[in-house]
Amino acid sequence: MWVSRITNPWLIAVTTAVVVALAVISVLLLTGVVADGAAGSTLTGLVIVLFAGLLTSSLTARVTGDGLAIGFGPLGWPVRRIRLSKIDRAWSEVRYPSQVGGWGIRGLPGSATIMLRGGECLIIRYRSGGQLAVSVDDAERGAALINALIAERPPVGA
Repeated sequence: MWVSRITNPWLIAVTTAVVVALAVISVLLLTGVVADGAAGSTLTGLVIVLFAGLLTSSLTARVTGDGLAIGFGPLGWPVRRIRLSKIDRAWSEVRYPSQVGGWGIRGLPGSATIMLRGGECLIIRYRSGGQLAVSVDDAERGAALINALIAERPPVGA
């Protein structure tokens, strides 16, 4: 089994700032300094940013005998699972946000990237032809394990 966990310090800082802003607005609402209507839309926006920040502040990639599992956020949930039977091959490649359209989850038909930081990425090619890139540490080791597991699987139709 291979596990790689990465965090994005910038997103953690933004998420922390949003938590502080939510606390300040809540105190202002409770003390009556700010009217309910004026703070309602601000609170909604801050909660959405907080939720998005928590989901994209860290990532855990895990390779097991079943395939690749990618967990988001500090709790590793939600999880995206890719069965080994759907993977054609894997490799490591250096990619930067400027090459894939920025940080976060980016996708085009047939190609998706989960980019929390620039640098080493684990890339898998689906048997259907598409590919997924995930920025992780030690991507070369994860790719080698995926390829070894693929080599051990029985041929299609056997």
